[in-house]
Amino acid sequence: MALPASPGQISFSDIQTEFGRGGANPIFLSEYYLGGSYVFVTDTVPNVPASGQISVGNFHSAAVSAASGHNVTEGPWTYGKFSAMGFSSNADFPGVFGSISNATTIGGRTIQAFFFGSLSGQQFNSLMIAGNETGAWWTFGTYRGNTFYRATSQDPNGTYSGDFNRTTWSLNEAPGFTGSGTHTLILYP
Repeated sequence: MALPASPGQISFSDIQTEFGRGGANPIFLSEYYLGGSYVFVTDTVPNVPASGQISVGNFHSAAVSAASGHNVTEGPWTYGKFSAMGFSSNADFPGVFGSISNATTIGGRTIQAFFFGSLSGQQFNSLMIAGNETGAWWTFGTYRGNTFYRATSQDPNGTYSGDFNRTTWSLNEAPGFTGSGTHTLILYP
């Protein structure tokens, strides 16, 4: 969703919501230079500078461009004492649940699982991608109106498992699975 056009009002919070939260709160606008950690050259940002003077007014009509998204229907899953809600296409996970297949891709990567689970009271929030996809190719994602960040996951570059041929990000933010339904998972570059 684009920020308001001029002369609409924009707050620091609006910028954080659109492009992701910076390292400090309140934010410093210098964290939001074009080509920095949060604003990418692929985004729609006609007035955001790469350096020099920057102001809130530079963000009129600015918007994040999504890598891509995919609609999925959630499903429940139980394996011993582990229970989860979300979706998985990897039989080695083990178990396939929700409406997702090995052909489900986001940003050219095959999604194996995205779920919120618990084991003996400990919560797990995970995003799993097929193959060795470690690195910083995504910055944040959205699901059900909730935002989750790669930089705040337990391993920001992801953890690759050769046994299962997948890269996993253990997320610190709960993706917001409640009830059931079809929703769109979006990953942003």
